[in-house]
Amino acid sequence: MARLASQEKLEFYPTPVEVTRMIASWFSAPKPTRIGDPCVGEGDALYAFKEALKQDIVTWGVELSPFRAEEAQKQIDVVLPASYFDVIWDPQSVSLMFNNPPYDWSHLIDPLSGRKIRFERLFTIRATAH
Repeated sequence: MARLASQEKLEFYPTPVEVTRMIASWFSAPKPTRIGDPCVGEGDALYAFKEALKQDIVTWGVELSPFRAEEAQKQIDVVLPASYFDVIWDPQSVSLMFNNPPYDWSHLIDPLSGRKIRFERLFTIRATAH
């Protein structure tokens, strides 16, 4: 039952802002820079990252939920209300990608193992492909 409830809310488990600020404290970025989030949610984590870096930063996000995409537009520079898998995102288009994808099995099959591929693996592969 827990998995169905998770899927109903589109696997939305936002990273706590305090955790995002701690992670952001480990980074620096050239000025100006662009940071992105392929699962931006309501934009809180990406906005906290931008605030923590205290620089000229442009934020980009992609969000599957129309409601969350609308909320994210209040604090993120560019929000695409779409699935990350329907967006062409060149890995060199952002300096840093904050990635907190859904943690579940996708419908895609790994040709080597014959098993379904986890979403978190797909997001990482897509975000770092060259």
